[in-house]
Amino acid sequence: LYSVDNIQAGNVFAAGETQIARVAGDRPLLGGEVVAATGFGAGVVGAHDFIPQVGAAAGPDRLGVIGVVRTRMALVPRPGKEGEDAFALESLPGPAEPGDFVALTVRGVTWVRIDRAESVEAGQRLTVAEDEGTVRPLRTRSLEGMEVTEGTPVIGVALGPVDDESGLVPVYVKLP
Repeated sequence: LYSVDNIQAGNVFAAGETQIARVAGDRPLLGGEVVAATGFGAGVVGAHDFIPQVGAAAGPDRLGVIGVVRTRMALVPRPGKEGEDAFALESLPGPAEPGDFVALTVRGVTWVRIDRAESVEAGQRLTVAEDEGTVRPLRTRSLEGMEVTEGTPVIGVALGPVDDESGLVPVYVKLP
């Protein structure tokens, strides 16, 4: 909810939280891509003063991850409204181009892109992969008889296998 009185509210469901951000960089973002903060910029007119700017996360960006792209958002004209109420932020299909708004899942269940070279099972913890915008399971090695799992920031937990058609995996996103 955004109002002319600068009253702000977000969607908080028992199943998740969403953050509005703006796409930075020079490449579009797709639904399911993991994103890292690249800075901040002006928000929606009449609403938030500042919102995060984001780009596709890759291996070195693990510490800056702030969410997973749920959908592209755009200011859409509202029939019969004028001034700041003349537009509303709505979800639209398709990739989010640089400068577009996106809704990010910061906590809750969503579909996430996985590195195509990886496989995943329900219950595995996931981190940012080297391939931009994707995740991979944490790596575990045996060291002198002990199972040792890498200590890298966890994006969330896989809730099922990868959908072969879309390359997406259902994940409970729980960022640190």
